[in-house]
Amino acid sequence: ASGRVQWEKAAEEWRVRFDELRFANAHTSGRVAGSWRSQGKGAGAVDITAELTRLDLAHLDRYLPLGLDPVTRDWLRLGIKQGVARNLRLAVAGNLADFPFPDNRGGKFIATLNVTDATLAYADAWPEMTAIDAEIKFEGSRITVNSPRARIFGAQLGPVEAHIADITVAHPRFSLTGEASGPASDFLRFIANSPLAGGVGLFSDGAQVLGNGAMTLSFARPLGQQGGVSVAGEFRFLDNEIRLPGLPLLAQVKGRLAFSEQGVSTQELTLETLGGPATLRIASTEDGVRVIGAGTATLAQTKAYFDSPLLQRVSGSAQWQLSAITRPEFATWTLESDLRGVIVDLPSPLGKTAATTAPLKIERRGVAGKRDEDTIHVDYRGPLRLTAHRHLVAGVPTVDRALLLLGNAVARGGNPERAGIWVRGQLDELEVDEWLAFRVQEASGRGAAGGSRPDSLDVQGVDLEVVRVGMFGRVLRDLKLSARHVADDWRLTINGREIEGTANWRGSSAALPNGRMQARLARLSAPGNGESHPQHRDVGGAKGEINTWPELDIVADAFFSEGRNLGKLELVAQPAGADWRITKLALVNDAGRLDATGSWRVSRERHQTQLDVALSAQDAGAYLARLGLPDSVKTAPTKIAGQLAWSGAPNEFDYPTLTGNLHLQSGAGQFTKIDPGIGKLLGVLSLQELPRRITLDFRDVFSEGFAFDEITADLQIRNGTMHTDNLRLAGPAAKVTISGDIDLEQETQRLSVRVQPALSSTISAGAAVLFLANPLVGAAVGAGTLLAQRVLRDPFEQMFSYDYQVTGSWSDPVIERGGGRAASRNPATAPGGAPETVQ
Repeated sequence: ASGRVQWEKAAEEWRVRFDELRFANAHTSGRVAGSWRSQGKGAGAVDITAELTRLDLAHLDRYLPLGLDPVTRDWLRLGIKQGVARNLRLAVAGNLADFPFPDNRGGKFIATLNVTDATLAYADAWPEMTAIDAEIKFEGSRITVNSPRARIFGAQLGPVEAHIADITVAHPRFSLTGEASGPASDFLRFIANSPLAGGVGLFSDGAQVLGNGAMTLSFARPLGQQGGVSVAGEFRFLDNEIRLPGLPLLAQVKGRLAFSEQGVSTQELTLETLGGPATLRIASTEDGVRVIGAGTATLAQTKAYFDSPLLQRVSGSAQWQLSAITRPEFATWTLESDLRGVIVDLPSPLGKTAATTAPLKIERRGVAGKRDEDTIHVDYRGPLRLTAHRHLVAGVPTVDRALLLLGNAVARGGNPERAGIWVRGQLDELEVDEWLAFRVQEASGRGAAGGSRPDSLDVQGVDLEVVRVGMFGRVLRDLKLSARHVADDWRLTINGREIEGTANWRGSSAALPNGRMQARLARLSAPGNGESHPQHRDVGGAKGEINTWPELDIVADAFFSEGRNLGKLELVAQPAGADWRITKLALVNDAGRLDATGSWRVSRERHQTQLDVALSAQDAGAYLARLGLPDSVKTAPTKIAGQLAWSGAPNEFDYPTLTGNLHLQSGAGQFTKIDPGIGKLLGVLSLQELPRRITLDFRDVFSEGFAFDEITADLQIRNGTMHTDNLRLAGPAAKVTISGDIDLEQETQRLSVRVQPALSSTISAGAAVLFLANPLVGAAVGAGTLLAQRVLRDPFEQMFSYDYQVTGSWSDPVIERGGGRAASRNPATAPGGAPETVQ
């Protein structure tokens, strides 16, 4: 320091005068001039002017007047952390006992300085202001700061004005007002790093805001005292994007968000989300910040935000409503929609059309004491509820366990307790075939995209009770199904009205594109009337030449049809391109067995089944009894072999398109009296209708059952009509040859039947008439007949043969008798003369 100082004492008063006193140190440099005089016991009076060319603001407190209020001094000492002041000018005049001379009473205190690159910590727990360029003015008891520019994080502030209105009060009040603009993310940081974070939680923890924004801010606090902070501000969204963890992107956000120490509020924010326009209203309540939203979702855009194969089958658009509560520690929300306008192309019970409504409600709830965990609850159409537990992995919500409830199981409720997805359901109806087809298509699409996601959650267990199930081309009723996921397989326990046993399902893979079902069943019932599965007819063929049926390996110890146990069933089949190849189909019981192999071809135009069949029955009567035709045939070991084909799936036997060839070979047996209601076709073969429909009496041959030594036939079937030229029945009482057509669909026939009585073993009806008319003639004829039969190898059997035309229905045939060989000269007339039609 250098300069000139003078002092003197006059009477009881000291006087000090200094002119151009210059000084410099590491913190500051400048000059000071003025005077001081004592006044009794007080600090005296001064009249000083000073100029500082520079000042390191980190040491400002050392150069403040000692008479400055301690609270203000401490705030300046702790709050101004760095910066440089230049052109500081100070003027103090008056009795220091009255410093700082409020409103210039009793003196004057004025100080001005320009600061650059300053940092101000204006309040605890609030972000600092940095890069401040400002003019600071001390005047009396008031401090004023005017800053054209400053920063909070990357946001540009300016202009900013700060005041301490009266530094003489116990707790001077600091106030700040200003404007800011810049990256919206920096405003988000400002909120997140301030006490406002608790009141604006929706836009803080884990959120990202892209684009620029603008803010106005008013801030006030008492110095030297906790609390008492007041904040008022407004943030303007300028076409921003907001990204919230686990939620869709909010784009083109416009509007004003007002905030204070009490909370936040908006009139209305407009934005785009889920592919459609939306609005949000925000207001603080006692429970937290409430958010009310509404908008339109376009499902094509929604798929981009949620990676789920189910959403790939959803299209259209729908209105939605949002209600949320955000708190400092957590946010809960509820999203609802009636889904009107949305098409859900999924199997029952999830599928819907655009015109129908299907209430959807999605909720986020917290887990007590676990800030990094939550649960998502989805209710869809009433009979579906999904509860998923999530935890944060690297800041991303990840599902680790879930419970899906279906049908009446929703009412019982439940929470996910085991890892993976678990399904429980009580349903009136379920279409398993359609879900399997969906899984095949989903797996195919996933494979083309490069495989499944490594973090995807798998279904681990299923427990279902279903009244009606469409499964593998048929209907099952009152089914209870329990399934567990073990490695690559599903292990099933099945119990229902038509089925009981265990099964193993392996999902689709490169080696098994449609999956594989292996079942070992105690019992299995064939579909009855109305129990086939018509929905499955269009699966695959209507949408492309892909057979979605799986590989099957099924063994049923007892296979039932219409309540009758037909024996043990074995089925082995594999998909091969557009075909489903049946490598083994066997039905075995103690009376015989049926074996078949072939294929089911699926094309865009139609389905077709082709089978090679072979039936071998040791006892045709017992075998037919198994089929529900008891007492129709006795013994008769039989073999039938050939090929059959029809349009439709293997379980959809179709008479109008049935085509094929069969060869029949049967050994000794006997037709019994058959009820036409249950054995119509056998009634045609047994000829039991002939005796009561013709004049000539064959009652002893056919009525009570035709005994035969052999039956042979070659049968050709075209479009449901069976044709034969050589169906032969040979027995001790007669030989019968049948040719013609039988319509299997309409149950009608057009047959030519020739009956040759065996006169060598029996006495014909004509001979009986001769005996009655003249016993001597009858005896002679009988003896001659017997001799001729033995010597001439049955020439009379050839002579006494009878031809018939059988038409009409199986149950009510029309029989026309033509001439036998005994009337060969006029084969169109009966022995009595005119042709005869019998009914």
